[in-house]
Amino acid sequence: MTLFLPYISHSGEAKIRRSLRKQTALRKTKSFGQRLIIISVISFSGVISEVGPSVLYTNNIHAIKNAIAPSPSLIDTSGIKITFKLGNPGTCVDVIYTCDGRIPTSTAENRSIVDASWDIMVKMSQIPKFNQTCFVFFQLSSQYFTTNGRDGLHMVWGRLPATAMVLSIFQEAQHMLYLDTDAVFSSSKYTPTDMYHQLSFDKYGGPNATGQHLSPALIVNKPMTGALLWKRSNGMNLVIQRWWASRLLNSTQNLFLNTTNRPFHGWAAKNTASNKMSEQNRLIYLFKVDPEFNKQVWPVPRAPSFKTNTSSCPEDVRFHFPCLQNDRSGSGEGVWNEDEPSCFINHYADKKHKVYDVLAKLDLH
Repeated sequence: MTLFLPYISHSGEAKIRRSLRKQTALRKTKSFGQRLIIISVISFSGVISEVGPSVLYTNNIHAIKNAIAPSPSLIDTSGIKITFKLGNPGTCVDVIYTCDGRIPTSTAENRSIVDASWDIMVKMSQIPKFNQTCFVFFQLSSQYFTTNGRDGLHMVWGRLPATAMVLSIFQEAQHMLYLDTDAVFSSSKYTPTDMYHQLSFDKYGGPNATGQHLSPALIVNKPMTGALLWKRSNGMNLVIQRWWASRLLNSTQNLFLNTTNRPFHGWAAKNTASNKMSEQNRLIYLFKVDPEFNKQVWPVPRAPSFKTNTSSCPEDVRFHFPCLQNDRSGSGEGVWNEDEPSCFINHYADKKHKVYDVLAKLDLH
């Protein structure tokens, strides 16, 4: 199945941005009362949950839909390319992939987290449990993506065209797992298909849990995007399409706390899509304001922490199984091959050196 998504050229983006700014200005002067709605924000992000009413700008969905060309074409993937691939695209049932501006090298000198990340994937591919899983490394071009926090599209957005390519190339794969290069498995027991089967079981959300296996397009550990677990579906097309288009919105399309009027981080006025948290911000924003988008995204973990009663960024993951991604794995060594992992993925965003620890443990595995 080919994924059809809107293609918007770089020259076209400037025109759309001007149009969106003009539309927002008109709404501000003509119908300010209709431009926003006061609602209570409920726990996709612990940062904005349980803080009272917040302001949401509602013109965003119309702007996103207007930004999409009437004739759909493939999402612009000219800024990325497959550098390394393991497995047969014709037989893989699931795919694990990552992307970065750097590429893994074969030399022992100046090795980076990117090298360790890909070495881990190579070793994972040799584990019998993963003999029907493909592994892919995408390189992002500096001509299309930036990391300097100024004008341009930050490299964090590269995961979306990479996902579009995975969906198009690996047509037999039903489940796809994106990982940041500083995110690694905590165990060798679970493939992306296994993860999806456990995480989509609506059992852990309290009295409102249905006890049914659901079929969301995207499972994500709130509010992080270091790991994205996808299921091939029309809903997946919708999520990628609207998430990608949302990069064109201006800074007024954001969540605001009415107590301080402070915008939610990651979507600042001077560097919207060039912010390193921008794609995460857009995911949370769309989840809040777009009902169709919301139905396709399944945030985990579903149960609150016993310590702080929050289900975001669990500080003690032992009581959150199953959850997808753990960003607080302690100050010790990188974790590997736990008997009962509380989260399937350990994300070492603040302690990237731990990825080397995991690789060393795999060498002895």
